[in-house]
Amino acid sequence: MKFIFCLLFATTLQAHQIVMTKIETLNTTEPYAPMVFHQSALWLGRYNVVNHRRQHRLELRTMGGEKLVSSISVPHSVERLYPLDADRIVVMGKAHTLEGWITYSTTARLKNGNIELEVNPISTKYQVEEFAGTPDRQFFNETGERGIVEINAFGTRLLPITISGPGKLQVAENSLWVLERNSFKFGDENIVRVNLATFEVERVFNRVRDGLSHILALQKSPWLATGEYFGEKLILIDRKNPALQKTIPLPGTHPRALTQWGHCVIVASEQPHRLSVVRLNTVQPELVFEFNLEPYAADLPNFKTLSVDPDSAAIYLRSAEIPEVGRGDRNSIYRFTHSGWIAACE
Repeated sequence: MKFIFCLLFATTLQAHQIVMTKIETLNTTEPYAPMVFHQSALWLGRYNVVNHRRQHRLELRTMGGEKLVSSISVPHSVERLYPLDADRIVVMGKAHTLEGWITYSTTARLKNGNIELEVNPISTKYQVEEFAGTPDRQFFNETGERGIVEINAFGTRLLPITISGPGKLQVAENSLWVLERNSFKFGDENIVRVNLATFEVERVFNRVRDGLSHILALQKSPWLATGEYFGEKLILIDRKNPALQKTIPLPGTHPRALTQWGHCVIVASEQPHRLSVVRLNTVQPELVFEFNLEPYAADLPNFKTLSVDPDSAAIYLRSAEIPEVGRGDRNSIYRFTHSGWIAACE
């Protein structure tokens, strides 16, 4: 049976050609990989040093990421991008001022063909990185305070909870999901569910996990997804009953980033570079396609960010790694297209 599956899989891949289009080769000193597909366009954060001065900017691109529509200078670093509502994205970053380091949750939108910014500094009491939420209720991680900052119409506050090294955030139903990091070592993580009505805290796993770097609340689905890097697997957690979990083995992969298209989760893995497509709308979620991207490893030394066009199913990949001396790795943005998997996920 295994031989038959492998033969069918190989035949499918031969019938549908993988197309990897390089959108841009990046400056190897860009330390972040801010990228999100929103408003039928690709948003990118950029960084450069000109005449010993740091320059941060935000770009909006169409035509599969190849046409630059608008670009704007940003008064702080552009580290992470998130959808906010139908028209806006959130730009997370920081800048050093006379008051010290200030973090920002700037919003951006396209208006009359140009990017428009609303620069929003966060209180100097907090140093935040990640965002989740809505315009009315916004949440940020605060690693130094081992907690979560909330901004709403009444102001800014630190929630009455304690979470070690809070990282990625997701809001779904009436819960905030937080990736918890118990030390600076990669490989001792947990996931925490926070009830936003009572602020009760519940840890999903009864032991630390082996390399969680991303969480994703899946749309039109009961699951929260996470990839376990050293465990070589995708884990699905029922959001109503976190004790109910399903595991999809991804042998030979090291999951790093996740996104969703239709009824499928797309997993980007490293060492070796691979894209795995897991279908959700079956009794048991199953791996339906796997694509080898190892030939592009020199241009994409890691998968920091993964995003997808909901209309065309084009997948965008971006790396951010400062190469070691003597290595030829360089950071890039690529667009991946392959028609073979789309029907399985619609």
